[in-house]
Amino acid sequence: MFYYSMLNNKGMFYFWQNMQQMMMQGISNQISMDRINQHANKEILVRFLTSASVGVMEWWIMNKMPYSAEEIADEIWLLLERNQVQKEIV
Repeated sequence: MFYYSMLNNKGMFYFWQNMQQMMMQGISNQISMDRINQHANKEILVRFLTSASVGVMEWWIMNKMPYSAEEIADEIWLLLERNQVQKEIV
């Protein structure tokens, strides 16, 4: 309920910004630029993966969490791992 409230009031911008910054830093520190990512622009890739991850979390919260926290975290991790992001971000 806390996160839902944060996304539905004036705190939304700051909440979103903080979540994005935290994710961006973690992804940037943990992403491998080998194999599938070897020709990618790291800054753009990190921003893309961050926006996608935070967007899914926002969707999940705004839709009253239709999946368990464990399920949504597992799905996001699966997608991040496909882009060679190592677990240990947060």
